[in-house]
Amino acid sequence: MRKYGNDVFSLYGYRGKQTRRTTDSDHLTKKSTGQEPIWKSLASAHTEFRRFQNGTTGTGLIDASMRELYLTGYTSNRARQNCASFLSKWLDIDWRLGAEWYESMLVDYDVANNWGNWQYVAGVGNDPRENNGRKGGEKAGRRFNPVKQGYDYDPRGEYIRTWVAELHNIDDSASSMEVLMSPWKVKEKLARGAGQSGGVAQGAPQETMEKLACIKWVTNPLVRITYKSRRSM
Repeated sequence: MRKYGNDVFSLYGYRGKQTRRTTDSDHLTKKSTGQEPIWKSLASAHTEFRRFQNGTTGTGLIDASMRELYLTGYTSNRARQNCASFLSKWLDIDWRLGAEWYESMLVDYDVANNWGNWQYVAGVGNDPRENNGRKGGEKAGRRFNPVKQGYDYDPRGEYIRTWVAELHNIDDSASSMEVLMSPWKVKEKLARGAGQSGGVAQGAPQETMEKLACIKWVTNPLVRITYKSRRSM
């Protein structure tokens, strides 16, 4: 912090020129040099960012972490990395919005830790990996697949069920886990079971799934991230 000062709040990292107070107009007219990623501003992604804050993105792991953060002021480092990646890499939203939200929520907030880690995941901070040419030079590596990460670090869905009340009654059978990790797949699950005498053949009762299918944020996710788990095969 002593070395870089307010430059750590720059849109393009401590090497960039835009400050934390950059206006939306400046944000929109900022020209890429071909070596910098471009993100949506708050004005152009207000609804998406609000859903990110509220934990209604339609991606299980992300929604669980964002709700945990809001209710407790804490979430694990693994979850923080996934949420930072989701906002900056999957939604292409200005990473500073996420960093500021974390700043206002975290009980263990530290300026250098928070802002440095957000830059790192967004691809504009210190990163040992070389550029891979994506998005005009965006640094590689920190684009996590939150569905895969969910299977890896919450294999029974206990974390997601704990924080996402709408998913609390979804069990951990292979069939239902698909809905826990990617709630928007509930309609696919219902369709697969429609021709069977017992309705949804495996996992949570059909009534539970039907109620879930009526929730707008569930059926209209911000992004449909796919991943085929061995458990669902």
